[in-house]
Amino acid sequence: MRVVSCGSLAYSTNDRDAERYSTLPIRRRFEMEIPYPLRCRAALLALPSAYPNPKDAESASPKVNKGQLQLTFQQHSLAVNISEAILFLQRPYFLKALHEDPIDPSRSQHGPAFLAVVERCSVSHHDLSRVPKRTGLANVPCATC
Repeated sequence: MRVVSCGSLAYSTNDRDAERYSTLPIRRRFEMEIPYPLRCRAALLALPSAYPNPKDAESASPKVNKGQLQLTFQQHSLAVNISEAILFLQRPYFLKALHEDPIDPSRSQHGPAFLAVVERCSVSHHDLSRVPKRTGLANVPCATC
């Protein structure tokens, strides 16, 4: 049920949807329910709104284990997929924020959406910049930003 209601937000930009806009913080709870071994440290470090102190992000995620490449790719893929989903859900409100206050969109009614999109682009960039160069993926441009 949660997916259906969140998915409908991506297609609606009407003012009547402002009430549903306030329900988007559910995503934080979802991220906290990710099993500890699948949490991506690089992604959590790039989320200053959730982890203002880097030590908290480090304690909420496992150390990167270079010996378990498959697990590392799972962690990073999951983090990027979650960030992309949040980007797509926030897109209509991000655009409203830009339209309402082109000088400083963070001050508009939809400013939190603007900041969430910027932060999630940071997660995607931060995450991809840590991919080992030997994989050939280090210079792949971020498709979500």
